[in-house]
Amino acid sequence: DLRRPITLVALAGASSLASGMVREVHAAISGVDQPFPSPADALVFLAYAFFVAAILSVVGRRTSRLGVDPWLDAAVAGVAAAILQWTIVVIPYLQSNDLSDAAKFTNVAYSVCSLVLVLVAVLALVAGSVPSPSNRLLALGLVVTFTADPVSLLVTKGSLPESASLVVVAVAIALGCAGTLHPSVRLLTARPQDSELSRRLTRRRITVLIMALFTPPILLLRSAVLGLTGIELVLPAAASLALTPLVLVRLGRLVRDNERLAATEQTLRSVGERLVAAESESDVRNIISAGLDRLIGDRLVPGGLAYV
Repeated sequence: DLRRPITLVALAGASSLASGMVREVHAAISGVDQPFPSPADALVFLAYAFFVAAILSVVGRRTSRLGVDPWLDAAVAGVAAAILQWTIVVIPYLQSNDLSDAAKFTNVAYSVCSLVLVLVAVLALVAGSVPSPSNRLLALGLVVTFTADPVSLLVTKGSLPESASLVVVAVAIALGCAGTLHPSVRLLTARPQDSELSRRLTRRRITVLIMALFTPPILLLRSAVLGLTGIELVLPAAASLALTPLVLVRLGRLVRDNERLAATEQTLRSVGERLVAAESESDVRNIISAGLDRLIGDRLVPGGLAYV
């Protein structure tokens, strides 16, 4: 059923567009160009909520139960994204004396919302999906949406022109519309064919974990080169302490699960070969019993009863 996630995405896009119109009306009434904070920000937060609800709705339809592993992947990505965003963009912004406390608080709220969006997006990614143009377009739209917050911070600080935020929002909405209107959108909630994908030790997953693990040291090196002190050094160091055990636990679980999957596949292959060579019904019972014993031990009935 696509109605709920598509409706939520449409509501998110409508809220985002409405926020732009409300901000323009506020600017005309107050006489301030691009007022911030503004009542329009409430609609932007509502758009974030709709986006998060849409992604969680898709995840709920793709999988019947989420285990620990997808949440670990999401936590690793979330911590890495948070340290990157806060060290490079948010902390320098908060240290500026030219902005009001209300503007700083609102932008911090924006940062938190964008990080929540990253968490649920990674959760949807690792939960598995059927590859399709619609999925790729929607994923790209989420990436652009995540960049909207740092761009808005830089616009508020005066580092980018005001039109930059509008361009990012327009691109995100265009990608979202393209993804929802593409014929392959019917595969959006389809369950992945490989139910064990989240447990496999793939090159892509290892690359992502290594990149997350190296993010804090790279930021520490950047701070040292630029001569930064204080929170710019403390934050990456604290993130490193949080990321290292998460990555190690995830890698350990991946290696363990990969060994189990390899052993299961080897057992099934061996049982299949022996069944082909079986000469009697008794041989079949013994082969199935031995195979079940190797797969699940004594937690099930004997293989002979399963055969009958």
